[in-house]
Amino acid sequence: MSIGKKITLLIVGISLVLLVVSFFVLNSFKSGIAQGVYEETKTAMSLKVEDRVDAKLDAGISNAVAIANDANIAKALENNDRNLAIKTVKSISDKYKSETSYKNAKVHIHDKDIKSFLRNWEPEKFGDDLASFRHTIKKVKATKKSLYAIEVGNAGLTIRGLTPIVKDDNYLGSLEFMLGFDSIVKQFSTEKENLLILMDDKLAHLAKLADTSKKVSNYILSQKGFDEKFFKAAQKINTSELLEKGFVLDNDYFYTYVTIKDFEGNSAGIYLLGKDRASIEKAVISASNIINTALIMIIILIVVLAVTIIVAIRKVVITPLKNINDSLSLFFSFLNRETTKAELIKLDSKDEFGQMAVIINENITNIEKSIIADKQMIGNTQAVMNRVRNGWYSEFIEATPSSNELDVLKQTLNEMIKSNRARFLEIDEILEAYAKHNYTPTAHLNPTDEKGGILERLIIGLNTMQTSISEMLSNSLQNGIDLQGEAGSLKQAVESLSTASNQQAASLEETAAAMEEMTSNVQNNVAKSNEMATMANQTDSAAKDGAELAKRTSTAMTEIQTATNSINDAVAIIENIAFQTNILSLNAAVEAATAGDAGKGFAVVAQEVRNLANRSADAAKEIKTMAALAANKSNEGMNIATELTRGFEVIADKIAQTAIMVQDVSNANKEQMQGIGQINTAVTQLDQMTQENAKVAAQADSIANATIQKAEAMVKDALSKEFVGKSNISATQSSTTGIKATRTSKLVQAAKPVVVKQKYASNAIAKNSSKHESDVWESF
Repeated sequence: MSIGKKITLLIVGISLVLLVVSFFVLNSFKSGIAQGVYEETKTAMSLKVEDRVDAKLDAGISNAVAIANDANIAKALENNDRNLAIKTVKSISDKYKSETSYKNAKVHIHDKDIKSFLRNWEPEKFGDDLASFRHTIKKVKATKKSLYAIEVGNAGLTIRGLTPIVKDDNYLGSLEFMLGFDSIVKQFSTEKENLLILMDDKLAHLAKLADTSKKVSNYILSQKGFDEKFFKAAQKINTSELLEKGFVLDNDYFYTYVTIKDFEGNSAGIYLLGKDRASIEKAVISASNIINTALIMIIILIVVLAVTIIVAIRKVVITPLKNINDSLSLFFSFLNRETTKAELIKLDSKDEFGQMAVIINENITNIEKSIIADKQMIGNTQAVMNRVRNGWYSEFIEATPSSNELDVLKQTLNEMIKSNRARFLEIDEILEAYAKHNYTPTAHLNPTDEKGGILERLIIGLNTMQTSISEMLSNSLQNGIDLQGEAGSLKQAVESLSTASNQQAASLEETAAAMEEMTSNVQNNVAKSNEMATMANQTDSAAKDGAELAKRTSTAMTEIQTATNSINDAVAIIENIAFQTNILSLNAAVEAATAGDAGKGFAVVAQEVRNLANRSADAAKEIKTMAALAANKSNEGMNIATELTRGFEVIADKIAQTAIMVQDVSNANKEQMQGIGQINTAVTQLDQMTQENAKVAAQADSIANATIQKAEAMVKDALSKEFVGKSNISATQSSTTGIKATRTSKLVQAAKPVVVKQKYASNAIAKNSSKHESDVWESF
């Protein structure tokens, strides 16, 4: 099968695969779009109901706090005066009816024993124990903090805001403000959506007035107003599927839910949310139409691209390939010696095939030239190797081949000729040095020399002769140097003795001068010790005065701390007033928001009151911080004053000890003066002994000079010849005897060693190139 057919089949196959993949990918996108729309609708409705319930919870707790702040409520609980409580709550309820949207505000007051104290909608019912099922009230009593929650009541689920009633840190009871879900249900209804508040039927024993006949699966309806059509449709859905998937659909509605949790996080029921399915399906259908259109356009595009590519490949690729194939067949015939001339490729295109043809033509031309160059190099090699066979080592292969392998062979043969020529010149150079009494050069085998060959036997014999002569001369030189070194050691010892005697005499003179200076210093120390005793007495008096001042400072710090505590009590009163003002402003803001446009002006006033309360609270915090800082500083001052008193007492004690130590120093100085006199007598005796040692050292120096002169004459005779080991022996003599002798006398000097550097084969060839240029073998 030709390349053109293969490429055509490949493009058609790829096009079909792309079509199939596009179909399945776009269909998966279509199903994903529907799922995405459902998830977005579920999330939006869930967030909406949570936000609106949270707003109700905030309103419940803010109203509870505002009502509980009425002093008559606390007074009624404290005195068990229900009439006062009824009158106060009625007044507040009437105000709510006339000024807010809460027309039937329900307020429930509980006493400290968690019993009902007052229900404003049933004033005659009170005294019942709530502790067994009203866990929120027990939580408020335990923490003495406000909370809001959704809790089961007689009629079902209710929104409750609870706050403790505390006076002088004594818990008197609690107050709750209860709200229903009707306003939230109405808001959903105006937005063409539905909401059902469903209570778990496991809590039915707590909701004694709830209508248990109105149920959706295992949940009881817990609201007054609702859409009858939506309620009946909801009763038919699969609740288990809803709880598992998060949403379900029927012919009319899209359903989703949000779990209702009490203040402890336990499930109390669900918010069942519904939306018209037709409005959701519109978005899904619109997205599906877009995907279908995209699929059709992709199919058309793939077909057009496949046809275009097939036509272009036949014109741009197949035809140039056939031309290159024919030309290469002719070139291979030339390489196999079937033809005498290589034909070049005739292709004038500017694309990659044209560039390929230019490169192939260049290589055909280069290969033809390289074949000719290789033939010339082979002829030159044969001529040079014939001369080498006859002992001629002065001619090399000069022709340059085109092949790297032949060039490596040329370099190898030339290196072989150079190496053999250098070895013969090296041996000839060594023999000439021996004739001139220079026995230091030696011949060496290269790592590549053949073991056991004629060249190895020749080099071993030559080196054996050189070793025997060098050992004989080394023994003679070593004996002379040993004598010279021993005489030099004697000379050095005498010199060291003389130098040490002179240094010892000088040290004794310096010691005597130092002893005189020490005597003067000891006398000065005695006088200064007396002055230090006087100063210690004066310092002791000053330390006692400082201790008295520290006690007075401590008394002043105590008075500052008492004033700071009074400031903290006043700041606590200001913070309490600011907190109550802030709660009242929050309730006013909630009422203004409920009133709509009519309450905007009142909202501005409420905001200003809140700002004023916040500023008062901030100012109280700053005063409290400053008072705390002042208290800390006064405590720190008291501690410092106490430490100062203790420190001055310690200083007085240390001064008394210092006076005793000064007297001890004075006595020690007197004893030192007696010891210095004895040291002066010993120094005089050492000076006499040092002078005797100097006389003996001068006599020994004369004997050492005579011995060195005799050893020098013996070494000079051995140094007149060159041999192996001479340089090492000469260097030893130069670094010991010669250097030591020249330190003290110019009469004895070591002979300078003559170091002969070995000549390498490369130097020998350069030196004798003119002498042996005609025939190295003949000269050797």
